[in-house]
Amino acid sequence: MITPAIKIDDEQWAEWLDAVAATPKIRHIECDAALFSFCLDFLKSLDRHSLYGAHARDILPPETARFLNEAPNDQAFNNLRKSIIHSMLSAENAGVSHFSLQMRLDEPFPDEENRIRKTAAFLRKLLLTPLEKPFKLDLQIRFPFQYPLSQEWKRARDICDMADSKRIGISLQLHSGDFDDTPPAPQDIVADILPHLHVVEFHYTPSLGESLFEDELTEWADLLKANAFDGLVVFCPHLRQNENILQHCMALQACADFFLE
Repeated sequence: MITPAIKIDDEQWAEWLDAVAATPKIRHIECDAALFSFCLDFLKSLDRHSLYGAHARDILPPETARFLNEAPNDQAFNNLRKSIIHSMLSAENAGVSHFSLQMRLDEPFPDEENRIRKTAAFLRKLLLTPLEKPFKLDLQIRFPFQYPLSQEWKRARDICDMADSKRIGISLQLHSGDFDDTPPAPQDIVADILPHLHVVEFHYTPSLGESLFEDELTEWADLLKANAFDGLVVFCPHLRQNENILQHCMALQACADFFLE
């Protein structure tokens, strides 16, 4: 079963939750993991609106990702893991089913095999976090690539293969505005990561004329359904402060229909 969700603005979370709650069909949101850990009012508002925080993003802040390889000792490494586990436990009551990390997989790896092995082992340890409900851990990658020779996808696949758990996978961030021409077909984009795919995110900026097109959504919905995808599809409108949040969220109901039908 596919679960549609909306990525909210972490700074304007109150306005975004009001808007998402007004949509009859979308009851799940994505936000930064820090909101679950440090904002009690946010958790209360989720509960009041009967919304669920399906996707907690950046449980490991991107700027600390390299610490995995540079931890001076086991104690420092364990302290980092405890901090992440605390974030996961804080999000448990909000209904979070997916936690994702930006591991800076595009950075140079001095010892690539060791880094991949260490990252896979780290993720497997996080699976031991004692949450009552099943959850998944996802590596964040994007398309189009940041640059043509990017190793991000290959490394993400290698980490998932080495971790060897269906609960460890990939969160794919699609940025339609970054395509120079017509984007490739969904099958061509995800052919080599489909077994590991847990989350598909559609990023777009309406103020720049970007939108989610019916034919694109149809192709993605058909592909995901044909492969019994049971993860998240997240709509990620990047809005300016003066744009109507409610109007955009209401419009996304039609987008959700492609994946719910």
